[in-house]
Amino acid sequence: MASNVSVCGICDFRHVTKPSVVWCSNAMKGYVMTVKNTTVFPNHHFSKFPSLAENIIKGSKYSVKKHDCPCCKKCVIEVYNECKDFVDIDDIIKNVKSSNAFQEIEHTLSDIADYMQRVKQNREENLISIKEQKEQIETKILKAREAINNHLDFLQHNLIEALNLTIDKQNKDIYQFLKLVEKNKKDIEEFQSNHLKIKQHTSELQTFLTLKQMERDIATKEEFIQSISKSNLTNDVKRFGEVVTETKPNNIPFVRQKDKQAAQSLIPVPTKSIDDLKLTLVQSLNTLSRSIRGCAMLTDGKMVFTCYIPGYVTVVNPDGSKYCEIKTGNDFDVIYLGDNSIAVTSCYNSNHIHLIDIKLKTIKKSLNVGSSNDGIALYDKDLIYCARAQGLKKIS
Repeated sequence: MASNVSVCGICDFRHVTKPSVVWCSNAMKGYVMTVKNTTVFPNHHFSKFPSLAENIIKGSKYSVKKHDCPCCKKCVIEVYNECKDFVDIDDIIKNVKSSNAFQEIEHTLSDIADYMQRVKQNREENLISIKEQKEQIETKILKAREAINNHLDFLQHNLIEALNLTIDKQNKDIYQFLKLVEKNKKDIEEFQSNHLKIKQHTSELQTFLTLKQMERDIATKEEFIQSISKSNLTNDVKRFGEVVTETKPNNIPFVRQKDKQAAQSLIPVPTKSIDDLKLTLVQSLNTLSRSIRGCAMLTDGKMVFTCYIPGYVTVVNPDGSKYCEIKTGNDFDVIYLGDNSIAVTSCYNSNHIHLIDIKLKTIKKSLNVGSSNDGIALYDKDLIYCARAQGLKKIS
């Protein structure tokens, strides 16, 4: 019959049957008071064990070499039934606390703790360094701003001083000019008064004799008027902050009576500006080609397109349908020569310029120009083409 009496765990391990006086709920074992070198710990001491150690304590009897883990009798049947290599756990745990693995763990933990402490200290020093750098940068910014402000104050003082000197000079020149204008104005008023007196009181002979002198005097005044309206416009700014005098022509036109009569006799011609031009879409069509490099329009409305890859010339009718396709090689540019003939360049793939007859749909002649040939144009009766590094060349 099974007994409910608790047996001391250590005594049971020594094959001694004694009833236990204390039961440890964490270690799931009982202890007696007479066992040597055995201390009965309160329950809370076992609560400090790591959970892994606590689980191992509860019944581990063997160690499985293949899986490198302890197991109890129950696990041997349920989990490790197929394993054959079992070792008594008591043989393994001998002197485990003085083993290299246990000491290695202790050293590793110590190294990690030391490293974490040094990392913490480094980051704390980093925070202090960042704060100091921030203060240094703010100080430099304030000094730079102060220097900029001082320089701007210096520029402002110099500019205002130069501006005042320039304005004083210009005011002086304008006052002198106004005095000259006032003098000429009085002369004109005197001429008008004399002209009225001559008109009312002198004879025809006296009028004729004074007319030439008055014309010479008035011509002098006209020259003065023209000098007023013809002033040069200058704008010479050599450096920042330099005060310059800009002279502009006045917007008060002087037109003589005879100039008005001459202007009225002219038929005004309306002027056109490029801004007044308007584009109108005439036609959109499919080129029926790809890799197009050049195009040309024939006199009958057909359009020619050069296809660089795979290398052919496409001729399209005015209605958008394909007229023909002529294989020539890697074509680049095209120009219409007249008489249903075109000239096609070959870029750097060939040194030839092909002359093609559109009507016959064939190459009628190939010109070996001895160099690469890209863009092409017709000037009078000469072909001018781009030979790349050799520049522009002409074929008569």
